[in-house]
Amino acid sequence: MTLGLALLVSSPFAAAQQTAPDGGQKEVPPKPKPGPKHLDLRYDEDFSYLDGEPDSYQKDFFDPIKNIKLGDDWRLTLGGEFRFRMEAETNRAFGATEPAQDTFTLYRYLLHADLKYRNLFRVFAQGIAAFDEDRDLALRPTDENRWDVHQLFFDVRVLGEDQPWTLRLGRQELPYGNERLVSPLEWVNVRRRFDGVKLFARDGEVGRRSVVRQTGHCSAQAA
Repeated sequence: MTLGLALLVSSPFAAAQQTAPDGGQKEVPPKPKPGPKHLDLRYDEDFSYLDGEPDSYQKDFFDPIKNIKLGDDWRLTLGGEFRFRMEAETNRAFGATEPAQDTFTLYRYLLHADLKYRNLFRVFAQGIAAFDEDRDLALRPTDENRWDVHQLFFDVRVLGEDQPWTLRLGRQELPYGNERLVSPLEWVNVRRRFDGVKLFARDGEVGRRSVVRQTGHCSAQAA
């Protein structure tokens, strides 16, 4: 059981005013329309912009499964990803194990559902199926996790939906600091998760983070 307490505080900032060389006002380009952002922490994704008018956001192929309206107050978002990676190890243990060379493939499927009741209550569930194929040496603990509940937590705005304080209870991924000790550990095939309680405050986009999933040895597709 892991107990975490996080407080994220935002500070307002003023946008720089652009002035033309002759002292007049320089025309500012229009603000880009919001669109889909697939984040490393899938529970941080926000598709509420789909509640706007059809011409107010960038359209995407997966829009029909994002921010699905279930009545006036409930919203459901579905998503997932698939990752494939091939690894080749040569004499990793300096001759202590046989065979000295091993080439194998890693597959990972993640599917999630995010159900929200206004800004007051939320349930996030994510399943995982991670497989290792053609490995001759013993499996590592982070190689396989077949058909498991990877994340399942509940969020409640403890002071009301207009206040940022949120209590999160359940199995969840946690990133802190430089992520050397507490992190989802994206590189491995089975991402790390924690069972615990977390109390945090988040306002607007504070604390949001995005990681591009791309290396020289793996490929990923997300929706």
